[in-house]
Amino acid sequence: MGATKELANTKLNSGLAANKDLERSWRVVLLLFLGAAAVRLIDIGQFPKAFSWHEIDTAAIARNYFREGMQLWHPRIDWRGDGPGYVEMEFPICPWCIAWAYKLFGLHDWIGRLFSLALSLVTGWLFFKLARDLLPSAGAIAATAFFLFSPTTVQIAHYIQPEAWMLCCYVGAVYTFLLWLEKGTWSLFWLAAGSTALAILTKMTAAHIGFLFAALVLMQYGWRRTLRDYRCWLFAFVALAPGLAWSLYGRHLWLEYGNSLGISNEYHWLTKDPRTDWMFVTQIARIEIRYVWAPAALLLWIAAFAARRAPRTTRLAIWWLAAVWLFYVTAARTTSATWSIYYHAFSVPPAALLFGAGLEALSAHLKSVRAATIVALTGAILLALALARGLPPVSRFPSTGMKWAVVLGGAALVSLVTLFACRLRFPDAEPNPFARGVPSWLVAGIAVAGVAGSFFYHSRAILEEVSSRVDPSAEQCAHELAHSGLKPGLIVASGLATADEMGLADAVNAPFMFYWLDRKGFSLPANQQSLDRLASIASRGARYFVAAKYDLNAAPGFEAQLRQRLPVVFECGQTVAFSLERLH
Repeated sequence: MGATKELANTKLNSGLAANKDLERSWRVVLLLFLGAAAVRLIDIGQFPKAFSWHEIDTAAIARNYFREGMQLWHPRIDWRGDGPGYVEMEFPICPWCIAWAYKLFGLHDWIGRLFSLALSLVTGWLFFKLARDLLPSAGAIAATAFFLFSPTTVQIAHYIQPEAWMLCCYVGAVYTFLLWLEKGTWSLFWLAAGSTALAILTKMTAAHIGFLFAALVLMQYGWRRTLRDYRCWLFAFVALAPGLAWSLYGRHLWLEYGNSLGISNEYHWLTKDPRTDWMFVTQIARIEIRYVWAPAALLLWIAAFAARRAPRTTRLAIWWLAAVWLFYVTAARTTSATWSIYYHAFSVPPAALLFGAGLEALSAHLKSVRAATIVALTGAILLALALARGLPPVSRFPSTGMKWAVVLGGAALVSLVTLFACRLRFPDAEPNPFARGVPSWLVAGIAVAGVAGSFFYHSRAILEEVSSRVDPSAEQCAHELAHSGLKPGLIVASGLATADEMGLADAVNAPFMFYWLDRKGFSLPANQQSLDRLASIASRGARYFVAAKYDLNAAPGFEAQLRQRLPVVFECGQTVAFSLERLH
């Protein structure tokens, strides 16, 4: 009887301890999400900037839905020439929903950003649920912090682009797919298949997740059972058929109207030149290190492998990264470009899981409150010093207060997260074979360096992105031009070249001036600039040529010819506008 009572008391005490751990973890999670929301609110009300052509096009398509009809299957761009502007693009659920919001609240650009911000937080919540199923509390919290404050996910939360919508469905698809493999219910099947289909519809690049799902199914069921199970084939059909159908329809729009958002009119893939392909791969690696894999956290990822504390998590992350890199290398010309940072959002979830697994593997040495407090304060000091020393000059930011607010906020965040996470208890944790014989102070130092270094690296990248969105020169000139008394009508805007220096096809559309001036018209490729070409376009109704001076320099002597033949109606910085009336 005494032994039974003692066992019951032990179970009761364990349950109370687990409840306290759960309560503490929820406090930390709440703090993380409040901090993530605060970071994402920076610059949320800004007008679309010249950082991404895709952001401008998405905002323009939403505005055109609002003004020209809500037919989902008829997305329209501004650089349409004298046609209707139907364009080949990913499934336009993002601009279409933004347009409906315009009907309710009016045409405000911040609405599109607010959609992305909200979806980014929902994605973080889905990732936390995934990490919580795969890792103990401290590891799940660390992984969630890594995910929420990754510069890539923070950037996506600012964009009027479909990436935030895609990433939400993408993480939800992995989470529900793992639940379906575990429980096998039809409700989870349809939820996982539907999430996967929506992710692929929103961005076809998400289709690589099928390789991860195939690997997980084969590891669980084997080849024979997988090939015989009709549910696997049904899942593949449900997940891929909608995206394939929309891609075929988009191809039809391209062939019929000649407009594409860089799908059919741009070369994305590897070449046949080994030196060029190797350059692409090294550029991909640089982007990954800069925006996903914080170098200071490398020891934690090594620990995730060596400690073998969460083998299921590590195995999932490795297969996930393999699927992601298969896409990166296949579409290397695009994923290696410096503007393609948002494509690298696919790496953040598996990287965050490895980060959490590594920190959890080292957490056994940080169980006392005194040690946790020392570690938290040390981490805060290291992070504050690193941020203060490593941030760009204060003059690049809107205010000195913003810089130091982020510095101190980041230090406080690391302090709180480390303190609460280290105080958690794991009654069911097994001994850590990796840490035997290693001094606890050394392990604590490694953990602090990893956490503080990771947050420092990410915070610096985040703030550099914020500062890059502050320069208003080109947009300000466009605003002045819009109020300079131009007559109504179509415009011609300078665009990109139709091919790069290697002869690979490029999308020529540069939608910035069309959106800022709220005009429709023609894009003039940089490698096709001539007075004869302008005259041909002018005969189709164009009244003004709005050009960036650095684009005009692509054709030697072209700017001088324009100034000699055509009247300049506006000039500001690098922007110049010519009247085309003499060419009619």
